[in-house]
This record gives sequence, C-alpha cells and structure tokens, in this order.
Amino acid sequence: MDKRSYLRWFAAAAVFPLLAVGKDIFSNLQDESGKPCGERQRELFWQTLGELEPEIALADGGTEEEGLAEPEREQREGTRGEFLAAVEEDGIYMDQEQMKNWLNGQGVSWSIRAVCLKIQSREYAQLARDALEKAGYTVKIREG
Repeated sequence: MDKRSYLRWFAAAAVFPLLAVGKDIFSNLQDESGKPCGERQRELFWQTLGELEPEIALADGGTEEEGLAEPEREQREGTRGEFLAAVEEDGIYMDQEQMKNWLNGQGVSWSIRAVCLKIQSREYAQLARDALEKAGYTVKIREG
C-alpha cells in the first residue's frame, strides 16, 4: 500500500476528523482579555499539540446559514477533531472525504469552488494552465 492510500485508509478509519495544521495556526490566538498570546505561549501549544482537543464548527453567517433562524444557528455544536500532523504550509487541512461527510452531517451542501496550486517555475505554471484550460477550468495566475 502506498503512502497516499494508507493515509486515505487511516482517515476513513479515524473516529474523529483528522487535521493537519500549518505553522500559523496559533499566530492569531488571543487570551481571555483579547491580548495576543506571546511567543512563549505559542511555543507551549506547539509542544503539546497532540494533547489538545480541537473542535470543528461552522462559523455563523455565510450562504448556507442565511436560511437558518437564529436559534438554529446557536444550537449547532462542534465536532471534536484530532491533530494528525504539523505541516510547513499555513492553514488547517482535513481529508476531502472526511470534510464531505462532516459537512453532510451538518446539513450543508458542499462543492469545490477554487483550488490554489503553488508552482515554482513559470514554465511549469504555463503547462499546468494549458492543461487545466484544455480540461475546461478557469485559471488565474497570481505572481508572487
């Protein structure tokens, strides 16, 4: 079994949604008084990442929740997640199939609206653009 197949199997067998988190996950963390957490506190969170119990919840607002009455929005509870790994990229990542199942369980329809590819070479970026456009996708190239 290759690495990608194993990770898909592992994610499917997991009791809780598995999350991979980027180096920026604690950058906007604040204490109870609204003050940003210091570098030392963020480092302690990194050291104890495996012991933390993240909760995944839908944010209030947005197109899916516009049709819900206020009491229904407040009643939505989060789902416990589990940290699987730390990655170099910024952000929080979940297996697509797990995300689909979780959103369906929340009564939210989903679709992929955009994908961001980071390609180091202009030549490879152009090749990717040509292939994606040939397949019918709209492509925007952002330099930088």
